[in-house]
Amino acid sequence: MDSNLFPQALVSRVEVVTGGASAAYGSDAVAGVVNFILDRNYDGFKGEAQLGSSDRGDGHEQRYSLAYGTDLLDGRAHFIGSLEYFKANEIPERLSREVAQRSCQIITLPAGSPTLRDYQCNVRVSNANFNGLITTNGPLRGTTFDDAGNPVPFNYGTLVTGSTMVGGDGVIPQFAPLSAGIDRRVGFGRLSYEIDDTWTAYGELLVAQNRVGYQVGSFSNMLGNTALRIQRDNAFLPASVRAIMVANNISNFQLGKYLNELPKSQVMTMDNVVRFAGGADGSIAGWDAKLYFELAQSDRKLQIGNDLILPNYVRATDAIVDPVSGRIVCRSNVGADPGCVPVNPFGKPELTQDQRRYIVGTNYNGIDSHEYVAAFSLANDVFDLPAGPVSVALGGEIRELGFSQVVDDRSTAPNFVTNGQGVYRVGNARPQEGEYNVKEAFVETAIPLLRDAAFAQSLELNAAGRITDYSTSGTVGTWKVGASLDAVRRPALPRHALQGHPRADPERALPGRRHQLHPVGVRRGPPGAGDQRPLDHARQPRPEAGEGRHHCARRRLVAVLRAAARPVARLLQDQDRRRDLHAQQQLPAGAVRGGRPEPLPVHHPRRGREPPDHQPGAAEPAEVRDRRLRHRGQLPDVARRLGAGGRRGTLASGDRELHGQLHHRAAGRGPRGPGRRKRHGAGVARGVPGQLRTRPARPLRAGPLHRSRLVRPLHRPPPTCGRSGSTTRPSGTPAPATPGKPGPASGRPT
Repeated sequence: MDSNLFPQALVSRVEVVTGGASAAYGSDAVAGVVNFILDRNYDGFKGEAQLGSSDRGDGHEQRYSLAYGTDLLDGRAHFIGSLEYFKANEIPERLSREVAQRSCQIITLPAGSPTLRDYQCNVRVSNANFNGLITTNGPLRGTTFDDAGNPVPFNYGTLVTGSTMVGGDGVIPQFAPLSAGIDRRVGFGRLSYEIDDTWTAYGELLVAQNRVGYQVGSFSNMLGNTALRIQRDNAFLPASVRAIMVANNISNFQLGKYLNELPKSQVMTMDNVVRFAGGADGSIAGWDAKLYFELAQSDRKLQIGNDLILPNYVRATDAIVDPVSGRIVCRSNVGADPGCVPVNPFGKPELTQDQRRYIVGTNYNGIDSHEYVAAFSLANDVFDLPAGPVSVALGGEIRELGFSQVVDDRSTAPNFVTNGQGVYRVGNARPQEGEYNVKEAFVETAIPLLRDAAFAQSLELNAAGRITDYSTSGTVGTWKVGASLDAVRRPALPRHALQGHPRADPERALPGRRHQLHPVGVRRGPPGAGDQRPLDHARQPRPEAGEGRHHCARRRLVAVLRAAARPVARLLQDQDRRRDLHAQQQLPAGAVRGGRPEPLPVHHPRRGREPPDHQPGAAEPAEVRDRRLRHRGQLPDVARRLGAGGRRGTLASGDRELHGQLHHRAAGRGPRGPGRRKRHGAGVARGVPGQLRTRPARPLRAGPLHRSRLVRPLHRPPPTCGRSGSTTRPSGTPAPATPGKPGPASGRPT
C-alpha cells in the first residue's frame, strides 16, 4: 500500500524496526519494517492548510486536511475520521534550471583516450537533432537540415563518440521533467466499541484516489537502433543530397531525429483504493489477544498519450512519388498498409490531424489487484526471573494476493522496427494475471538476564522464529537471536551550579516551591555529613536504598562541574561588587571598566581580610562596624537591623515585621569547626543558637538581577560516597542530636 494514502492527519508517530525483524514481522521484512501508529483516541477537531511554490514561480502545491474525533454511546465507542486533499503542479522542463543547461554528466570517451570515462559539462547528442542528422559514414555524414528541410552542415564538438560529444550543435539531452503532477484525495474513518471490560472491537474504512501525471523523459525520437533508413528515391529528399548519393553510389543513409513537431508523451496513472480492516483486542485466559482481518481492492489505470507508433512512423517517412498519379504516397500503400499517410522527416514540418492520428496513439493498460488478510496473536508474561518477567508472543496469519492486467491491443502487436512485441515507443505492457497465498506462524520471546547491575542497566535476550508456506515456492523458515544491552547509567543529575535566580524563572518561583540561596563554590556541611543542599522534591526524589552508587557518581560529576564553575562565579561576584562600590562612590570608575582595574580588597572570612573601609585603631561608626562584622560572617544583615542580641524587633523605614529563624555560630568558633554556620533557604537569617524566629521570605530588592545571586534548586541529601562509617538515612528519619549541641525544638518556637 502506498504510504501517501495513509491518513496523515491522524498519524501520531512512525516507528522503524530493524535488525532481523523478519522473524517477527514476516519473511519479506529482512531489512526491517516501518509502523505507522494512528492516534486512535483523538478527541476534537483540527484542520491544516498549506500552500507553496518554488522560487521560480512554478511547481505550485496546496494541501488541506481535516481531522475529527469524538466519543459515542456514553464513552463506550470512539470515532475518528479525516479528509485530505493534495495537489502539486508538474514542472515539465528541466532545462528551465541552470544546472540542466550546463548539462554536466559522466560520458564515455573516444577510443584511444587515457581513460574510459570522464566527467564533462556542455555534453550534447552527436547522433541526432530536432531537424534530422545524417550519421552514416561517408560524404553525407554531418549533414543536417534547417526547419524548411534544406541541408546545412552540422558542427561537431570535442570528445565525439557514437552518441555524445562536448560542445557543438547537438541537442542538450536534459529532457526529463523536474517533478510530477499529483492530485490526491484520501478519506478515512475508524470506529471502535468496548464490548465489555476485556474486549474492544473496531473497524476501519479507507477510500483514496491518487493521480500522477508526468512527461516521458525525452521527445519521441528515431536514433540508434531505431534510426530512420532513408532511400535515395525518397519523395522528400532534397535534390542536392540526392545528387551526392547518385554521384557516390549511395543507396540509403541513416537519419537520427528528435520529433519536436510532436509533443512529449504524457504518462497519467490513476489509482482507486478501497480498504476495510477490522478486528478485536481483548484477553483469553490471561493472554493478551488480537484478532485482525483486512479486505483491500486497488484499481490502477495507466495511459500514455502521444506515444509514437514506431512501425507507422517508419512507413510514413518512407514516401515515394506515385508514377501514375504523381502524388506523394507511402511505399507501403501498395497492399501492406493502404491507410498510411506520408510524413516529411526533414526539418520541422507542420503535421496534419491525419498524420498525427496515424503516427501516434494512446497506450493503455489497467491493473486490478486485491489483498485478503486474517491474523491473530497472543502475548503474555509466562514466568518471572530475578531480572524481570519472561514475555512470549505467538500467532498466525493467512494472506492472499492477486491481480489481473489488461492492455491495449497494439501493445502485443509485432514490431518490425525493434524485432519485438509492441508497436509503441514506450510501454507495451503484457496482459497477465495471477495470485498466491501465504500461511505463516511465529513465536517470539524476550528473556531479561540482568537488571540494575553494576556495569549495565539491563541485559535482555530476544529470539523469534517464523514458518512461512508460499503457494508458489514452498516453505521457508526464518529466525533471529539477539541481545539488548543498556550499559549507560542515566541518573537524574542536579542542575548546574550556575542556575538562574527564581525571580528570573517564573516556573521555579511558583508558590509552594522552596529555593535555597547559596554562594557558588562554598562547601556546605562538615566533612562526612554529605551535601546538605536539598533538591526540589518534585524534580529529584530521594534515592532509595541500594542506589547509593548512582548518587556517588552523580556527586563526583557535580563536584567537577562546580570546581570548573567556581572561578567564573568568583569573577562575576567580583565585578558586581566593584559595580556596587562604584555606585556608592567608594571606587573610581576606572576600577569597574576600562583599562586595567585597581586591585580590589575582597573580604574572605577564611582568609581574615577586613572590609575595605576599616582602618585599624580608628573609631568606626556603628554602620561601619556592622558592615565589618557582616563581612566576617558574625553579624547577618537582618540581625543588625533587628537590634542588639538578635531580639524580636521591627524593621525600620516601613519594612514589614520580621520573624526569622536565626542561627549564628558561637563566638570564637572557626569556619570549619563544629559550630560552622548552616545555609538556609531564601528569607532565613542567622542568629544566636537556640533562639528560633520564623518570618515570611523577604522580597528581593528592586533593580537589575545581580549575577552574584546564584542559586541551586532544592534537593534531598544524597547518600555519602565511599566514607567509612557513613550510612544512608531513610527519608523522614530525624538526624541524631550531636552531643553538646541543642537538637530541634519541640512545640512552638520561642
